[in-house]
Amino acid sequence: MDLLRFMNRERVVVILPLIVGVVTAFVLFGIEEPIYSADGIVGYKAAIDPHIVIIYAVMAFIMSTAIANLVYWLIDRCQVLCLQTS
Repeated sequence: MDLLRFMNRERVVVILPLIVGVVTAFVLFGIEEPIYSADGIVGYKAAIDPHIVIIYAVMAFIMSTAIANLVYWLIDRCQVLCLQTS
């Protein structure tokens, strides 16, 4: 909690979602399904279309941006409530 409070908010709200989006893309690109033939497995292909992976990565970026902003908003509200009660 203290780490989030002392870090530059604008930097966190940009860098954290970028990391989440890139990790999501790498994980989804890494999912493969086997290609079968009469001899068994002959290779692997991507299980998810690259266009869908990009859409999921963008959605992860947007959602993690919203979550980071929500966390900072909640921290601000808690600080305001603590100041009002004391």
